[in-house]
Amino acid sequence: MVAKKSETKKTTAGSKKVVSEKKTTTKKVAEKVAIKKLSSEVSKAKNEIIKEKKDQENKKEQVEGKEVKSVKKVALPKFNSNEKTQNVGKIGEVKHGVAYATGRRKRAIAKVSCKEKSGKLSISVNNLDYKQFFTKLLHQDIVIAPFALLGIKTGYVVNAEVFGGGKSGQADALKLGLSRCLSVLSEEYAQVLRKNSFLTRDNRKVEPKKAGLKKARKKEQFSKR
Repeated sequence: MVAKKSETKKTTAGSKKVVSEKKTTTKKVAEKVAIKKLSSEVSKAKNEIIKEKKDQENKKEQVEGKEVKSVKKVALPKFNSNEKTQNVGKIGEVKHGVAYATGRRKRAIAKVSCKEKSGKLSISVNNLDYKQFFTKLLHQDIVIAPFALLGIKTGYVVNAEVFGGGKSGQADALKLGLSRCLSVLSEEYAQVLRKNSFLTRDNRKVEPKKAGLKKARKKEQFSKR
């Protein structure tokens, strides 16, 4: 009797194990099916979003193409001496027959105005004659260099406002501003000044001091002992 009871217990336990294994397998299969369905739905949604974006881009391209076709070419305005104001690129501008330009060198800036007028050549810098403002002959020669190159001795009045930097930098800045004014007033002057590199800005500056050194490149004297 005891042996029969033990056998019945074993059979019931085996049947329970089989049932539990079947249930787990069915659960796994159901989970796999659900995951496949979700992945397919996600891929479909992604494809739809990509298609919508492509359609929007194609529509935009079509609209832009139509707008470009509809735009007509407009003729650029020509340079007329009768106009009151004339902008000539970055060099300067002409207003009511007066040329305005700015010159720079190092930290110096010169705002120059130049106009044609019968009489002697007069150059005033900060409400002073340029010979009073620049006491050195070297600086005076730098200021007059554009007029000397073009052979002009009379017929112009120049007013300049100079600030920043030292005298040498201010003289070079004024030279650049004057040459720009003259180039704006006449194309012939511009060609001559450009050939002699009077219209190129000198961008050389003092190199900044480096940490651990005395100057930009100067080092302390090295001693072995």
